[in-house]
Amino acid sequence: MTSVFVLTNGPLAAADFGPSYSPMVRDVNTSLTIPFAEEGWPELLSETGAFKSLRTLEPETGILPYEPNLSFWSDYAQKSRWFYVPVGSTMGYSENGNWQFPGGSVWIKHFDMEVIRGDPRRKKKIETRFLVKNDFTIYGVSYRWNEEGTDATLVGQDGVSFDLSLFDGEDPITQTWSIPSRSDCLACHTSTAGFTLSFNTRQLNREIDIDSSLQNFLGYLSGSGYLDTELENPHTLPYFARPDDPSASLDFRARSYLAVNCVSCHQPGGTESDSFDARPQRALEFTNMIGGDPSIDNGDDTLRLIVRGDADKSLIYLRMLAQAGFDRMPAIATSEIDPIGSELIRNWIGNGLKDHQFYSEWREAVFGEVADTDGVPENDPDFDGDTNLAEFLNQTDPLSGVDRSSLQIAHQNGSLRIIFDGGQFADYQVETSPDLDNWQPLSEEAGGMLTVPEGGESIELVLQPEGLPVLNQFFRVTAKQR
Repeated sequence: MTSVFVLTNGPLAAADFGPSYSPMVRDVNTSLTIPFAEEGWPELLSETGAFKSLRTLEPETGILPYEPNLSFWSDYAQKSRWFYVPVGSTMGYSENGNWQFPGGSVWIKHFDMEVIRGDPRRKKKIETRFLVKNDFTIYGVSYRWNEEGTDATLVGQDGVSFDLSLFDGEDPITQTWSIPSRSDCLACHTSTAGFTLSFNTRQLNREIDIDSSLQNFLGYLSGSGYLDTELENPHTLPYFARPDDPSASLDFRARSYLAVNCVSCHQPGGTESDSFDARPQRALEFTNMIGGDPSIDNGDDTLRLIVRGDADKSLIYLRMLAQAGFDRMPAIATSEIDPIGSELIRNWIGNGLKDHQFYSEWREAVFGEVADTDGVPENDPDFDGDTNLAEFLNQTDPLSGVDRSSLQIAHQNGSLRIIFDGGQFADYQVETSPDLDNWQPLSEEAGGMLTVPEGGESIELVLQPEGLPVLNQFFRVTAKQR
């Protein structure tokens, strides 16, 4: 963290809150009976004890719904999710690393497909998956729904693919749906990836509706005894941004998308040979995505993993579209191209990254021959209070004490208005202190991580009277390189 400036995850419309919740009760047992190994599963979904009703998919007591911030692309399918942790057990929390899960934990993911694309009123049940953590590893099984949508049958270990008859507007189309084999499940749900891919801090740091009251889901888990860590300010933790999030920068949305869709394989210890690191906590400069050499170039030695300003020379983008003779990514259990995700990455590469500098490049351009001394990130050669790294993140001049980050605070109609400039490749957070020694993030309503919106240069935060800190408070802004 470097001193400089930030807002919450952005306001979410009521429709975005996902499933509704009631206060958790941990001292109840569920009728769910899950084998600790792949053998012994019942032939019908109705026999698993997971749902009270297959018509409504109301889960049994103790099985709780959840929804991640950003869903993995699944060929236009709409997904519903639930989880179960045995009574008396807790999950091992980590801010940036993988969570740890006790044996007997279960995650359930259900897939619906719209019969007419874009019309959620008409959809059909197609698949329900179970992911089970035992004492040693993890495994998955799937159920395929019948045409009537009344029950689902266990799929064999080799998986199955079948055609769906759908409509795109008035035009009939055929889409192939693939239920992965059990070995394919393990190709993505690895120990390196944390076994579960949607149950982590960035995915679960979101607001949910609990008895008509908004609450942070991480705080909800912590306060209900599901985590081994008490989270005091969960809203200030990192999160993933959706492609359509108006409060998030283009870079933030693109990095979130790549993390969710690629990180299970593309990270140290992952299964893919191309050596880039899609983990979101890594600064872009150190991911090897920009200018990285692909392991396969199909005879075109001008290709790189990402070429700033040129999506058509960027292998990551080409593989999303299966262009130039490359197999499509993600590779398992999908057959359709994600139109929103691919356009997001194309826009990011072609526009967002076109003039983007790494710190090392900025340092050499600004400091020249003295880059090795004056250009050290922690140095402050113009003595304006901002380090070189802070100047880089905010795109200010590190050699001019006049050009520095600024924080404007003003009272307006009973509220407090905070404005500060920032850069597109940083996360910001506003903190407050009564004594300049003890700093805390602002209240939950206004204290989360902030980014500069696309096309903007500043962040504005308005605190209403009920959200204002006590009198005689100091404010500061911190920035973190993304």
